This record gives sequence, structure tokens and C-alpha cells, in this order.
Amino acid sequence: MRVAHEECSVTAILLSYLRPENIQRIFGQLAKSKYIDKIIVSNNNPDVDLCLYIEQHPKLRLIQQVVHYPPWIRFEFAAHEPANYFFSVDDDIFLSVEQIDLLLERLFERPIVPHGVWGQRIVNTPKGLKLVDGVQGQSRSVDVLNRVYACTKEHVLNSFKLLKILGLDHARKIGPFEDVLLSFGSAERPFCHDLGVLEECESSSSLEKALHMKPGFIGLRQQLALDILERAKDIPWLEPERCTVVEYLSDYERFLLET
Repeated sequence: MRVAHEECSVTAILLSYLRPENIQRIFGQLAKSKYIDKIIVSNNNPDVDLCLYIEQHPKLRLIQQVVHYPPWIRFEFAAHEPANYFFSVDDDIFLSVEQIDLLLERLFERPIVPHGVWGQRIVNTPKGLKLVDGVQGQSRSVDVLNRVYACTKEHVLNSFKLLKILGLDHARKIGPFEDVLLSFGSAERPFCHDLGVLEECESSSSLEKALHMKPGFIGLRQQLALDILERAKDIPWLEPERCTVVEYLSDYERFLLET
């Protein structure tokens, strides 16, 4: 790795809402990382006392919110932190410390883009541009990262600048789509890595707990990504190739779309 360990301190951000029982396990792996110095755990559900679920630790900064917060708050924390590197993971996926450190090392080696393990592509279809799921277990560029995010302070600050370019005055207006903004916070496309088997909790696709299973989620997410593409000329840090869609649906993906 090309960057000295002492230059690579990372602040991790972990949000808790409907899965408090997962937080200690996820926190424990983050705390073992040789790069992560501080872990902000935000309890976004004031109906739950997260102190009952998480153990005290020198790296822990626990925030018990007094009102309900959606996920956009994760990068607001990052915007106010002094660190230059950040790591955030959703509460339904269990990365090992080896996977966490490997992903962070990929960020240190190529800090121009955010890095993750799960992503989506914008592709050409017979019905126009579409945001397509399914990039996992592959090492490749994507258009939008999901679930796990390793990024820099510059990516975070650009995501807030993007809000203003879109004519929005507060991050709450993009709801649970803060990762779409982050994904367009770099000059080039984010990069998704194959880090081996990724363990998920049983409720990761639960109708009761999973945001992506809520009605309208997929359509609104896609619309935000396409709105950003349409405003590309107003976003000064984006390279022209970043907003050029060259991929097409595979025959199998086209079959799934049409059935």
C-alpha cells in the first residue's frame, strides 16, 4: 500500500433504526480495524435505547437522537468531522474486519472515487435509461453504490454541493437516497470490489424493515440518478465520461425487464 498507516485515519459512521440487535456485531468488526480511529453510532430511532444493545468502547461516540432520522444524516456527520476518510455500512450487512480493511486500502490507493461492494448501473434499454441492480461479487465501476461506502471528505462535500445544484435546500428532501448523491460526488464512477462472500442479516429484504422494499423506492431512486445526469453540465467536478451511458441490457436482463 502506498500510504502510511498514520496518514490513513478513518471515521466510521453506523446508523441504527429498525435493527438494533445487529449494531454490536457490526460495531465490533469496525472497532477491530487498524485504520478506523472513531466510530459514530447514531441511534436514529428514539423509541429504542441503543445503550441496551451496544457496549462501551474507546472508539465509540454514541448519539441518541431525540427525533426519527432517515439515512441522509450519515454524510452530514462526515461533513463536520475532521477526518479525510470515511467508512459507512448499512445495518443489514456483516463485513469481516479483513473485508473492511481491504476496502479501505482500495480507497487509500485510489481516493479519486468512492469504493464499495454493492452497486447499480445506468444502462440503455428499449424504454430509455434505467438504473439496474445486481453488481455484487464483481470488481468494476458502477454508477451508484449501495449499502457499504468508503469515501473521502471531498466526495461528501461534493454531495452537499450537488443538493444545491439540484435546487434542494436540505438533505432531508432526498430521503434515503444520500448514497446516490455520494456516488456522483467524484469525477469518475465509483468502484465496486469483489471481497468474497458478503454475509447479510435475515431481514435485509424484509417488507417491514428494508427501505428498498417500500413502494416507490426503486422509481424515485432511479429518477434522482437520471435527474443528476441531465444536470451534468452544471456539475463542475464530473468528467464527461462519467455521464456517458455506454452499457446496454444483456439479453437476460432484457428478458427479465419485459416479463
